[in-house]
Amino acid sequence: MCGICGIYNYARQGLEISEDILAGMRDTLRHRGPDADGLWISPDRSVGLAHTRLSIIDLSAAGNEPMSNEDGTVWLTFNGEIYNHLELRAGLEAAGHRYRSRTDAETVIHAYEEWGLDCVGKFHGMFAFAVWDGRSRALHLVRDRLGIKPLYFHPGNGSVIFASECKGILAHPAVSARPDWQALGHYLTFGAVPAPFSGFQGIRKLHPAQIVTVSASGDVGAKFFWNLFSGAAREREELERYRGEERERYCWDRVRQLLGEAVAERKMADVPIGTFLSGGVDSSAVTSLLAANTRGAVNTFSVAARTARRGNELKYAALIAEKYRTRQRELLIGEESWMEQFSSLSYYQDDPISDPASIPQFFLARLARENGVPVIQLGEGGDENFFGYPYCIHLVNRHREFWGRYYRSPRFVRQLLAQGFKLKTKDPERREVLRRAADSEEYFWGPTIAFTELEKDRLLAPGPAGRVSSHGVISEIFSRYDRTGAWDDQPSRMTYLLLKLNLPELLLSRSDRMCMASGIEARVPFLDHRLVEFAYAVPYDYKVSGGQGKMILKDSVRDLLPGEILDRPKVGFAAGAKEILTPGLVDYSRDIFRKQKGLSEFLRADYVENLYSRLARGESNVSSKIWTILCLADWYRRWISGERS
Repeated sequence: MCGICGIYNYARQGLEISEDILAGMRDTLRHRGPDADGLWISPDRSVGLAHTRLSIIDLSAAGNEPMSNEDGTVWLTFNGEIYNHLELRAGLEAAGHRYRSRTDAETVIHAYEEWGLDCVGKFHGMFAFAVWDGRSRALHLVRDRLGIKPLYFHPGNGSVIFASECKGILAHPAVSARPDWQALGHYLTFGAVPAPFSGFQGIRKLHPAQIVTVSASGDVGAKFFWNLFSGAAREREELERYRGEERERYCWDRVRQLLGEAVAERKMADVPIGTFLSGGVDSSAVTSLLAANTRGAVNTFSVAARTARRGNELKYAALIAEKYRTRQRELLIGEESWMEQFSSLSYYQDDPISDPASIPQFFLARLARENGVPVIQLGEGGDENFFGYPYCIHLVNRHREFWGRYYRSPRFVRQLLAQGFKLKTKDPERREVLRRAADSEEYFWGPTIAFTELEKDRLLAPGPAGRVSSHGVISEIFSRYDRTGAWDDQPSRMTYLLLKLNLPELLLSRSDRMCMASGIEARVPFLDHRLVEFAYAVPYDYKVSGGQGKMILKDSVRDLLPGEILDRPKVGFAAGAKEILTPGLVDYSRDIFRKQKGLSEFLRADYVENLYSRLARGESNVSSKIWTILCLADWYRRWISGERS
């Protein structure tokens, strides 16, 4: 895992490429790669690549980057892991390619030489990388299928600048940190900024499974290299061969096989590995499968908030740690720790993210690093693959009972009913669904909507952003869905949105930033693309039974995990905003917002103050809204106002 950045000056009169500027960009990413660094500038000074390295495979200097092919015509700066690189290497060596290291990065170079950009379809893993092809004078930027690793770029002035994080681009003297108010309006909806936007004007983010190519003429082309439905359709075709109990047994066995293979594949490392063990089904399943494949004790790390009533899962994590005799470390975090670390979130995240789990995950990563374990397997993706969110199950039920028929009624009927019902209900969720139906918008926008469109109308000031509707983000994702000719059922549509929006932009971004802040590589076996394709092919009723989600996953690992883990209700990681927002942090939050005068052009101060008043009156349902505003205000303080502390 590493930090990558670079510049392509295709106009030859664009932004200056110098060792000092490139090194300055690289050094902002040193936390992502504390073990080594490097930079390369082409002889004509039109291209510069830089790299910070977290050494995981081949710890020698032979694995340092940027790295080239044998004759120096192809150069690479690479972030991630290719888990099947040894298998690919054997074929590439047989074809005549010569290696100088044992790294997977070098396999990327030779695979590109052999197959061009089609090589990315052969990679199993997580990756974000840049390839400079001196023969065609093209720069290729690539992000992995599920968006596990981030990649940003800034086009303009005859050049393209790119980096793993926005701060790498902002380190270039020609780029200034100016807020993209439209993108921040989307942040208020989703709790994160969706691709292709970032919180900064002029800085774009690659979509998952996207390749962006910059040609010698400065043309910027983009394409997707993976279609979820191609693999899922093949899996469903195989599934249709079975009936009844035989089909159910096939699903159990296939999930167990694919997850076991994904966990085993992600053991690839020349350094110690472990897991973050929350005590939930997903992290417990990963830990149990890793323990079954590991000599000696597995390293496990768990965290809880001292203030948490529902979020303290340490006793459940202890059950797994004891069962599999792991080397368990636990951490309890109090209000002092929240306060101490909160101000560093906006630096490491740099693109605003509103997820209360960021702080506990930051502490977990630091704990792992302090104990000499730089590679961690996580449970992210289990809920998205197997319908683990109770709220999503509730929405499917509501859609089947009522909303589906309501959405199919004539539009004028929906508009009349929406006007009538609006006067009778104050529930913001119900009012928002009525509005979406009246405007013929999609029913489901995600499980963690911070502010509905109706709430944003009252929150946003008549300033630089104007009215920011996030429907365009949803519409673009579902347009891609509809163009595939995929299965037209509500659970499939909902899962697709989770995989394209909530997972990469919020959860994976949070995990990447918080782990990389301490130089920890986070691997996610539930997001092996073969497992994702199969899980997508499994019918909804196999995933949800009796109102409980993830049933096919639970059944597949029932022999590995105790009933106390499998059958208890889902609890959010460590603690939610309601429990993290202690009185001290609430006061800090209010103070931060009031001091960021520039935000008053974007947000109505009276509306925000009313949220704090409602929280003081005990309305805990506004906690997530205040957390969203707090994260935005602190981001603004750090990156726009320029306060460094």
